[in-house]
Amino acid sequence: MTNPGAARPRTAPKTLPDFLVIGAAKAGTSALYRYMREHPQIFMPGKEIRFFAYDDGPEARDRMARFGRDHFEVRSLAAYEALFAEADPALAWGEIAPIYLESPSAPRRIRDLAPQVRLIASLRNPVHRAFSGYVMQVRSGREGREMRDAFDPASHHVQAGFYHAQVKRYLDHFPKEQLMLVLYEDFARDNAATLARVFDFIGVDTDFAPPLHERHNVSTYPRSKLFNSLIENRLTRDVLRPALPGWARHLARRAKKGNLGRAPKIPPEIHAELLRIYRDDILRLQDLTRLDLSAWLEPPA
Repeated sequence: MTNPGAARPRTAPKTLPDFLVIGAAKAGTSALYRYMREHPQIFMPGKEIRFFAYDDGPEARDRMARFGRDHFEVRSLAAYEALFAEADPALAWGEIAPIYLESPSAPRRIRDLAPQVRLIASLRNPVHRAFSGYVMQVRSGREGREMRDAFDPASHHVQAGFYHAQVKRYLDHFPKEQLMLVLYEDFARDNAATLARVFDFIGVDTDFAPPLHERHNVSTYPRSKLFNSLIENRLTRDVLRPALPGWARHLARRAKKGNLGRAPKIPPEIHAELLRIYRDDILRLQDLTRLDLSAWLEPPA
């Protein structure tokens, strides 16, 4: 079935997305992207374009310092609109960029440019999200501390899980009817039911079923952190690797892949410390959204 009420009349040709999946990072957005782009009534030009988080100010400069200047490949409205220029206007246009939930400037920029857009946020237990973020940072060579020292409240993978302020920023700029909150745990437990809700929210056929047997963005962890840091440091990535012949880059990719194993589970003492850090924020988020987040407050098994 479809949701005709989701369609919004327009007085001019559309040039911007009908919906945005705004995050959170490490909360199933890669799987959402892969599944949603299979839908015949949806058009998405790519994942993590990040246009709405580029403010040409300290926020953008900080992220480019940490992740490289190509972190924001699309910086102008004209370049962003060009990504959708060839898309059928009858389709639901969308973009997925987890940075939008974290970004202090993104809600205002989205409201100013696309005030009618529908917003979808996937929220994951912040304890598990923080640990998954740490694993990703280690894998990418950006985190070298021992696990027991890596979860101070100021670290990015911990800060990203303080959802209350992030969600409130959007509710300060948009009517609550334009924001859909999805719990990652519900999505992981029942992909099909969650996708049907998402499809209904953006006004496309809810009976479409993408291939749900495929797993996306499976977490891995380097067996040797020293070897991983050697092949993932910025000098290697930005200078040495591009200068290698194709066969050598292929061998380097194989060596990197061979060094990756299954991600570890959260040690109980780290789980307990992260839960202590997040408890008050979880309770504030629960009051703000009326979601039942009691499962997030459970102590480690």
